[in-house]
Amino acid sequence: MKTICVLLLSVCFVSVTYAQRKPIFRIGAEVGSGFVESELKETWNIRQDVNFYDYGYHVNYPYNNNSFFGSNYTFVGIKPQVSFFNDRLNVYSGVRMTMFYGGIGSERENSSVFLRTNNTEAIEYYKITSIDEKAGYLSIPLEVSYNLLRRRIFSGNSLLAGFFKVGAEIGTKVYDKQEVRFESPKMQVHEKELLNSINPETNSTYATLYSAIGAQLTARNGRQFSIELTFPSKIQTNNNFSLTTPTVFSGFQFSVQFPVNLIF
Repeated sequence: MKTICVLLLSVCFVSVTYAQRKPIFRIGAEVGSGFVESELKETWNIRQDVNFYDYGYHVNYPYNNNSFFGSNYTFVGIKPQVSFFNDRLNVYSGVRMTMFYGGIGSERENSSVFLRTNNTEAIEYYKITSIDEKAGYLSIPLEVSYNLLRRRIFSGNSLLAGFFKVGAEIGTKVYDKQEVRFESPKMQVHEKELLNSINPETNSTYATLYSAIGAQLTARNGRQFSIELTFPSKIQTNNNFSLTTPTVFSGFQFSVQFPVNLIF
């Protein structure tokens, strides 16, 4: 990951210092989604021989100490862009909002999660149908892509390119919520007490490093449409989620960019 950081800084420096043609400015939007593979935190003392967990898609699987949990994420963002070397080298930044969703159990299935209390005087369990977590981060990304292969299509009016990208982002938490649903509705009054006993405080800073490959279509008027696949990457900060510890994430992104002269 340190290599990616050095590469990002080097490419940005080279692009600004040695660009031989007038840069092209664009602004657009991005959306994306993906999957985060994670491990359950030990602070949630779950009775593992009868527990089931949810991969974020309301599908249950038996749990054991070696199992992995999964959560999913979605994001949207505003994406300014500057391009050099006849649109071969592209630098992106902007503002991105990312929401993470994860959970254990499911209200749709006839199964329960048994969560052990922190009572030191007795062994007690809460019978729970599900535990859900949502976390939102507002971040600033920095991405650099290079078009490796380019070909004219549609009678030469459009340009199709394949690219490689490296990126990083840093942000802060703007939303955080955990929900515990008990099997017995009468027990729901204990939700706040249970969450306070587990103390689900998390890191407010979020940072990632990642790389991706994709395809980009540049229309005759300069508009660009890109779709890309993010390679398995790691979240660089710790304790971002109260329920799980993430190991790797991957996903896809779609963006559309408009030349500034088409907007203003």
